[in-house]
Amino acid sequence: MVSINIKAVQCTAQTADVSFVPVLLRRRLSENIKTCLTVAHNLCPSDSDIVTVYASRFGEWQITAAQLEMEYSENVVSAASFGLSVHNAGVGLWHLVTKNHQPYSSISAGENSFDAGFIEALSILTTDKKRVLYIYSDEAVPELYAKISPPNFVPLTVGVLLEPGTDFSVEFGRFTSAPIAPLNFFDFLTAKDAVFNAPFYQLQRTKC
Repeated sequence: MVSINIKAVQCTAQTADVSFVPVLLRRRLSENIKTCLTVAHNLCPSDSDIVTVYASRFGEWQITAAQLEMEYSENVVSAASFGLSVHNAGVGLWHLVTKNHQPYSSISAGENSFDAGFIEALSILTTDKKRVLYIYSDEAVPELYAKISPPNFVPLTVGVLLEPGTDFSVEFGRFTSAPIAPLNFFDFLTAKDAVFNAPFYQLQRTKC
């Protein structure tokens, strides 16, 4: 059993605000990276010394799709865009902008990506007893992948700040078989429900 405090924010492409990012860099950012930077900045506006965990099922697939289409039609790939198409582009830029030299992880685990990332963040918090910033993000489906996109897919970015505390207790185990969407997790926090069951852990609210 682990006791923690949780603070969470969410963001969409329409609510992203990266005005704190240098202008020359800001122009190159994808919608996915903008939302990642927004939630990170909202949770840690002046913290440049925090471990970060990033998770995404599909990563920068808008840029990747554009690169594939360019390669197919023009037989060329943009080097500038390729650098921002990697899975960890958003969290890497967050550490670059904030001059954060702490470690970060980048995780993709299919439909269990949100839970896998959250467990990674919990394991770091449990081991090091330090704050951990967790970011989960998936952007809108590119047209190239529209026919094979998952059912009920919702593009959304969620930022979660985990700290040692007493507001929630976490128990690890098999509590449900259904993967947890980030929106379900955020709804649990805002709805003040007592218990949240996930495939590999259970959150219990100790302070109502």
